[in-house]
Amino acid sequence: MGGGALTPHRLEESTGTNGTKEEDKSQQEHEWKQRGGEHKRHDAYAAAHGQSQKQANGDHKAEAIEYEKLLEKYTPQEIALLRSLQHKRDYISDLQQDDGKRQSLQERNRTQISIDEADQFSPDNWLPRSSDLIRLTGKHPLNAEPHLSHLLAAGLITPNELNYVRNHGAVPRLLWNFHQLDIENGKLYISMEELINRFDWINIPIALACDGNRRKGLNTIKKLKGFNWCPGAVSCAFWEGPLLRDVLIVASVQEQLPQGKRFWVNFEGADEPSEDNLRDEQCTDNKVLPSFVTGKDGEFAETLFRHLHPAFNEQNLNSVIVKPANGETVPLTEAREDKTYTIEGYAYDGGGHEVQRVELSLDDGETWLYCIPKPGGALSNILDCIPLGEQMKIRGPTGEIVYNGFGKFTIEDQEHTVERVSLVLGGSGITPGFSLIARIMLTKGDNTELRVIDANKSERDILLRDALDNFEKTHQGQIKITHVLNPPSEDWRGLKGHVNADIVKSNLFKPEDKTAVFLCGPPTMIQKAALPALKDWGYVEDENMFGF
Repeated sequence: MGGGALTPHRLEESTGTNGTKEEDKSQQEHEWKQRGGEHKRHDAYAAAHGQSQKQANGDHKAEAIEYEKLLEKYTPQEIALLRSLQHKRDYISDLQQDDGKRQSLQERNRTQISIDEADQFSPDNWLPRSSDLIRLTGKHPLNAEPHLSHLLAAGLITPNELNYVRNHGAVPRLLWNFHQLDIENGKLYISMEELINRFDWINIPIALACDGNRRKGLNTIKKLKGFNWCPGAVSCAFWEGPLLRDVLIVASVQEQLPQGKRFWVNFEGADEPSEDNLRDEQCTDNKVLPSFVTGKDGEFAETLFRHLHPAFNEQNLNSVIVKPANGETVPLTEAREDKTYTIEGYAYDGGGHEVQRVELSLDDGETWLYCIPKPGGALSNILDCIPLGEQMKIRGPTGEIVYNGFGKFTIEDQEHTVERVSLVLGGSGITPGFSLIARIMLTKGDNTELRVIDANKSERDILLRDALDNFEKTHQGQIKITHVLNPPSEDWRGLKGHVNADIVKSNLFKPEDKTAVFLCGPPTMIQKAALPALKDWGYVEDENMFGF
């Protein structure tokens, strides 16, 4: 097994016939490359032009216009790559360092688990399991995987009962109160309670995948050695516990080991595999051996097993198509120019490496299409793990900032009176800001002035835009709203780029008496852009500058 990064990817395809356009007398480089066949256009993209015209209404109109303009310069494959790069750029910029103190997003089973009928007459007849797992090697020992569609639908964090299982024997029946960790053959024993109370713990998400994942599919192309494992042997879960380093130090292992010598930690489990399984794993697991080494014994097998170079310590990039499912059919009535079909799957890489990109071919490798990573922020990933019909608790408002009307605030039990309010909002951060805006605008006689910066990625991301525009139109200068987009469409006439000091100073009130500013938005925007600019301008936290 190996660790990796689990990344769902999706790609939208459609069918139809591509339109043509007249040759221009003067051609740009990208145009004559396309006409000369240097950039292949796959027929799967052919309906993109016509489809964007038919769907150009409502929120899709701006997107369709933007796509049409991009088509003048780039192939659909290049546009897909561009969007993937833009998504990756925005995703990376919003990443935060994981301190290992977060809670797991999956704290209980989604479905009922019980003693499976298949385990009734096996040594594992005490262990509750999901009956939905696909058993691949018979009843015992259990080697199983979830259905691919269930795995993908579960989201980025795999529910406990859908984690894949690999066993070479019976699951050891251990008791928490009596089980101990034996370090260096009795040099130190640590109980489970000691592990909890004696050490600092971390809790981080880790993706694990069987080294033989997808081997059944690969065997249909070229026969390989080993069992026909299916493509569902990958799980991403939160793993909690103390650092191995801290435990070894308590066992008197030197923190700084001598140089020029190789060291490793040997882990031994409490399970007892059969002799056949033990010998097989020792000789072949995690090794890349020459084809002439056909046996498990002999000088070559013994030498290569203990040799450094054949060791396979990191998994390669792997990807799996989940939709369309094996044997799935698409009615011909759905194969129309105005219809699309979304191909979905997942990808992971070993050694903690990032999945750089995934490509898909529909014509045996003649042309390749870029797959678009499934977008999702922190809250989106949490909601992605919650099944339909499940309840969730939402906390707020906390009551730390209360607007009493007519410029009077109660902020952490302190009274503040202002005449001018500035707001720096980003994305869904408009939520508390809009509550304040609406309260002031809809209260007769409340003349508190408002200046608002609302930052988003695109025009279709601007929440409550119609209501904001109406407030600005009907209140004759009492409120001024500045929208900032990054990256905007070419038709956007407003401000572009990230929020910076110039945008702040040009569109908000100066830090004067009876003036306050409130902020709510992505941490990167607030902490790295808005806060430094406001502080340099003269605003002071908890005096005239507050975060919702």
